[in-house]
Amino acid sequence: MVQGSLAAALTAMFTAFGAPIEDPHPFVVRIAVVACSALAGALAGVVYFYTEPMRLSGGWQKSLANVVTLLAFSAFAVALLIVAVQLPPVS
Repeated sequence: MVQGSLAAALTAMFTAFGAPIEDPHPFVVRIAVVACSALAGALAGVVYFYTEPMRLSGGWQKSLANVVTLLAFSAFAVALLIVAVQLPPVS
């Protein structure tokens, strides 16, 4: 759910304010944003899986596991978007 809303928000921002790169194919930029969001979600799922033992123990460890997972998704999303913006234009 978070990935879908992030993809929709970023696509809307790129549409409203223009793509941050000079690309003759704006559709490719939108696809790159959606692909980055999906990949970031998959990587955050891996982090979620590995923090599950912390989540099961409860208390502060459960809160820490949730925060780590959220920060991991955010870091993956930002890193992948930076990579997508710096890709060469498609001919």
